[in-house]
Amino acid sequence: MLKQLCPIILLIFISSCTSMRLEYRAEVEVKKKNSKKVQVSVIHKKSYHLYKTAFFCGLTGILYGGWCWTYAFQPFKDEYNDMRSSSKRLIAETFKSGFKIIDYDIRRISWIESPMFFSTSESEPEYESDYDGLDNEGTQKPDKAYE
Repeated sequence: MLKQLCPIILLIFISSCTSMRLEYRAEVEVKKKNSKKVQVSVIHKKSYHLYKTAFFCGLTGILYGGWCWTYAFQPFKDEYNDMRSSSKRLIAETFKSGFKIIDYDIRRISWIESPMFFSTSESEPEYESDYDGLDNEGTQKPDKAYE
């Protein structure tokens, strides 16, 4: 009975979770042709294949989860760096007049493979300020409202 179930269990492990979808969200300051700065929100979604992880998960999954535990730690440095660099390349191709990435976040959003997605939405900043919340030494300044 166990010999008959092993190939089925192995097939389930190997065929599931073979892709991971990451999302890159960033706030980008873009310099327009008239030297006006505009803040833009960027969303980039991309899928990565995890065939090696799925294969080893299938082989070792019966032993307290085995290699399957690596899914909990995804994305790894390679996927993270690739997502960051490909997003930066797409931003550079989109905003050729110059840009500055203010803040970004990369996170895993699903285990489904889907086509690549890239979107921008432009908004005027409410006010112009060079204040970054840091003092001259680079430490966070306390907010006056909470003193």
